[in-house]
Amino acid sequence: MHRERRADRSDARPTPATLGVWSKALVLALLGPLFAALGAQDAAAQLTGLELDYRHGRLGTRIEFALLGAPGDVVVLLPSGTSGPTPLNLVDPGDPRVLSVGLDLVSQVSILFLDPTGFGLVTYSLAPQPGLVGVQIYAQAVALSQSFPSPPIFGAVSNPARTTLLLPGSSSLTAGAMNAPRRYHTATPIPGGPVESERVLLVGGENPQTPFGARQDWEIYEPVTERFIGGGTLLERRTRHAAATLADGSILLIGGVGGPSGKPIASVERYLPTLDAVQAASPMFHARVDHTATTLNDGRVLVVGGFAGPYALDDPIGYPDSFLGDLGGPTQFAPQAELFDPQLGTWTPIPSIGPRAGHDAVLLGDGTVLIAGGVVPTPLGVPTATATCLIFDPINGTATPTSSLPSARSYVSLSPAQAGDALLAGGGAVTSGGPQATIDPVNTATLRYTLVTGQWVPVAIEPTTVARALVRCIQMPNGTIRYIRIEKPDGRVDPTTAGTGPPRVHVLDQTLGVWVLDGTLLDRRPGMRLVDLGPKTRFLVTGSSLTPLVPPPPGPDRSAEAYPF
Repeated sequence: MHRERRADRSDARPTPATLGVWSKALVLALLGPLFAALGAQDAAAQLTGLELDYRHGRLGTRIEFALLGAPGDVVVLLPSGTSGPTPLNLVDPGDPRVLSVGLDLVSQVSILFLDPTGFGLVTYSLAPQPGLVGVQIYAQAVALSQSFPSPPIFGAVSNPARTTLLLPGSSSLTAGAMNAPRRYHTATPIPGGPVESERVLLVGGENPQTPFGARQDWEIYEPVTERFIGGGTLLERRTRHAAATLADGSILLIGGVGGPSGKPIASVERYLPTLDAVQAASPMFHARVDHTATTLNDGRVLVVGGFAGPYALDDPIGYPDSFLGDLGGPTQFAPQAELFDPQLGTWTPIPSIGPRAGHDAVLLGDGTVLIAGGVVPTPLGVPTATATCLIFDPINGTATPTSSLPSARSYVSLSPAQAGDALLAGGGAVTSGGPQATIDPVNTATLRYTLVTGQWVPVAIEPTTVARALVRCIQMPNGTIRYIRIEKPDGRVDPTTAGTGPPRVHVLDQTLGVWVLDGTLLDRRPGMRLVDLGPKTRFLVTGSSLTPLVPPPPGPDRSAEAYPF
């Protein structure tokens, strides 16, 4: 690991000035005892006016440590390959605090001034050595006090940071595992981490080994330390629900499947990040699962579609019973969409958006919502895939038809695109009959909906290994958008076309119009969820793996992965 300084920054903050050679030598001499011994006290995270976070961490590129504290502070950053502990009383006998880093990388210690905004950045280049994949790097920082070099020597101590080094195209387990096994949960970014980083809220889901085992808890992923923190108890069990972030930072948890019998529910809860608690919200008019929830620019939430029952929760996709040829009765749909007003706490029916499920929805650049594909009811009672699409206008509260897809497609993935457009990938036509419904990958072109013309335009032919996929967009520093496609060959599609092995990750080359293989995940994860960790340039992938990847205690897998992009 080689330290370097960077002058180019995407967030327009100035690079911190470094200490002069004579100043650095003086500080190193004064801190010499600290760099010569290890302590034996318990480490404790301390956030007292100095915050630390990491960025990137890809082998062959770099790892950056961002600091936020008092303007002009002199800060010592200690990277390490261990969690220490290192007591500060080795330097200042009157200081009882302990650092959560070791002293094995003393040669890489950095000393810097925080800039006039209190920000500092240290960059280390990383060699592309495969043997370093999965190695954990720890870091912590301490500011020198105003009385330095006289006691007290140190001022604020930062929170510790820990990250796993990753090789491009190679996924790795996060340093910590989930507190509980879960699939088909929601994973939603929330603010509150050091240096304005986002944490991830995991809510509900189901226990892979318990029929209809909808969970009633939540936990929070702390990306700065790569660990999962246990949370509280929901008001109601729920899985396969939807989540929407509101303007005040709270998160709406909407519908899904709940209770011991696996029935769709209409209840709604609101997670409050500042309190780490939930409170009841007004229920929807209709129970629903396999619905979408889109936050509008004015803060309201549009909930579209979903099945109302009966629902086969133990099916890999979770189709209604009648899809499978079972005797659960005709498939029931939520009859219309609903609009939630967080200011009033009320729901309003939207009759212009009728029943559908297995669709997707995305906010377009003009503030309208595109609703595409899915399955719809038929007079015979067996749902069928649809090519129809709608545009919802928040101003007049109604939806109107727009250009249809070239062919019927359900269980698609929609993502925002440049110029306010949308990208559609994955999905296929539904066939019914047991023992399991399949998605027929007949039409697998990636399509772009252009806001200006209101038309669908093919942009690439998707890989033939699978029809259904998760597609997400990443905003790159130069303003372009990079599309990441995670295939899911996990039995939820026709086995003859699904391929074998772990899910593959593809990147869309918009110039050539092709999906390029980028790498693979570690294992198949039914009901997995993806979250973009932003400046850390990696995805968090959660959802219990089919193969246990974490050590005992025995039971369903609790692992999570980080994949670099």
